[in-house]
Amino acid sequence: MQSYYSFHIENPGFDNIGHVIATADLNDKHDRSAPSHFHWKILKCRMLIFSNSSILACPDKKEIKQVHIIISTMNDDYDRLTSLFMKFSLIQQGAIRQVTPEMFLMCFRYTMTARIAPTWNTIGYNYLINNRNFLSTTGHQDGIKYQISFNDSSTVLELKPIKMILIRSDSDYKPGDCVRVLPSLSKAIIQDFCKSLPESGSFKSYQDLRRHWKNIHGYRIPEEEGSYYMVRFWRGEPLTYPKLCLTQNFPIITPLPKSAEGPLQLNISFECSDPQEILTPEECKCWLENQEAMYILEMERIEISNKEENDKWEMAEKITIEKWRKLQEKNEQLRLKHLQEIAKRKLEWEMEKKRREEEAERLKEIEEENKRKQTIFMEKLEQFLKGDSEDPPEELLISRESRPNTNLCPFFLKTACCRFGDECSRNHQYPGISNVLLATNFYSHFGLENSNFNEYDTDLMLEYDDKDTYKHFEEFFNDVLPEFEKYGKIVQLKVCNNYEKHLRGNTYVEFRDLRSAVAAYQGLHSRWYGGRQLSLQFCKIKSWDNAICGLHPQRRCPKGRGCNYLHVFRNPKDLFSGYNGHHNRQRRTPPRSWRWSESPERDPSPKRRRSRSRNSRHDNEDRSSRHHNEKDRDTPRKRKSRSDTNDR
Repeated sequence: MQSYYSFHIENPGFDNIGHVIATADLNDKHDRSAPSHFHWKILKCRMLIFSNSSILACPDKKEIKQVHIIISTMNDDYDRLTSLFMKFSLIQQGAIRQVTPEMFLMCFRYTMTARIAPTWNTIGYNYLINNRNFLSTTGHQDGIKYQISFNDSSTVLELKPIKMILIRSDSDYKPGDCVRVLPSLSKAIIQDFCKSLPESGSFKSYQDLRRHWKNIHGYRIPEEEGSYYMVRFWRGEPLTYPKLCLTQNFPIITPLPKSAEGPLQLNISFECSDPQEILTPEECKCWLENQEAMYILEMERIEISNKEENDKWEMAEKITIEKWRKLQEKNEQLRLKHLQEIAKRKLEWEMEKKRREEEAERLKEIEEENKRKQTIFMEKLEQFLKGDSEDPPEELLISRESRPNTNLCPFFLKTACCRFGDECSRNHQYPGISNVLLATNFYSHFGLENSNFNEYDTDLMLEYDDKDTYKHFEEFFNDVLPEFEKYGKIVQLKVCNNYEKHLRGNTYVEFRDLRSAVAAYQGLHSRWYGGRQLSLQFCKIKSWDNAICGLHPQRRCPKGRGCNYLHVFRNPKDLFSGYNGHHNRQRRTPPRSWRWSESPERDPSPKRRRSRSRNSRHDNEDRSSRHHNEKDRDTPRKRKSRSDTNDR
């Protein structure tokens, strides 16, 4: 009958202990026995345990550099812990925390197993073997199975004496064999065999490997060097293990009967007496027979368990191989797809490169052709301007239209200007060249630019009347006329004094021949005058009579400053006044007949009222007429002719 030993350890008051988390400095120079960051953290934890007997500690299972420490808060343990932190290059994370039962059990288990090694060495999760040289010992070895539990008042430690046999293989393992790795007894697969330590491994010598197992696990590896194996776990990179730390299967565990159990002392060595020293020969013989029978049963159970585990392993291996095959097929498809994408992009890039080269070549040819045409055009233009050629270059005869296939704008057709510009809903025809040059907004004066006095002070225009504006215009006229006459005979020159922006200050210059107009455009376009850049364009004025408002000289234009026909200055000395718009018609009244006496004078007030009502009616008609209706211009002329008839 199997029994166990139970030890109750009184729990310390959780109010008197604290939980501290420290992190190892990974940049610190590692010891050769702890090559990885994980081993470096374990080494720091064990150094704390062996430096202070009142400390419970354990490494964190997930965080790569954290160590959990439990200390007493009633004395100077925290000050000593702080000095150990400085000595071992540890950094405290946060303040002292409250200790939980789970954290206390974890630190207690790890500290206990670390302190009793190497007399008691850890095998698996809850087994201890009582042999310093258990790795090189064959046959039965003494051990215990322990279990730690926790209640409100105490920590319970249950110990069961056992006999343990480590199953080893006399022959070498082959790649693909399944083994268990000490001290955790985790399953792994043999990947390769090595007679000596690999040069690319973490350990440079066998002494470094022995120090690693002693410092990290508490094992004492024999001084004689053996063979090594590269093993791979389910996850992670392959690791190098000595053959002594590999077992073929789970160890054979045989519980000791109660009669065979000896006194078990819970001290630092956890010593267990030999049962043969306290039994009689008959009891010892009976015990050995029972042990043999139990060993046979245990071997049968182990074989069954091994077969089940092997079947599970083979099934898992098949599933893993199938997943691996599918993964390889998927990776191969992705690789082929990636290669196709690369080839496609390369082809597209080559086609794009070829297209760009062709486009650059085409643009270069176009540029060269344009340069050649420009050279020919300039030669023809020079010949035309010098008089060597009668006809201008063909390129200058091409006209431009703003809205083809639409009705012509009547105002642009007459004045070459429109208040809507190219946004007008009707078509504007711009000639390539013509005898008439238009300098838009060329003439500028304060009296014209600030004519809309509603935007400024109402008294502002009192300082500038028409005489001041006209005096300034005479200076402008005498300054501009000689410059234009340098290029040829001028037939007409008109300067607008309209208030509308599209007509304000426009200067029209008509030359006698086309050659003079082209020469003037070439010489004066983009030049500067009075701080403003001159902008010239060719335009067509079919009739100055239709372009110039006929009622403006008599100050009878009903549109006033909003008129869309040309209101022009009277040129000094009546220069270029050879059109009928400026000459007022003389009222001719037939002489009174001597046969008739003088008629009594009539009261002019009714006629004046009738004339005012007639004028107001015409004003209303003008306001309601559309912008592009030519009747707005014809109505004043008809009214003028009607009044002339009445006068007659």
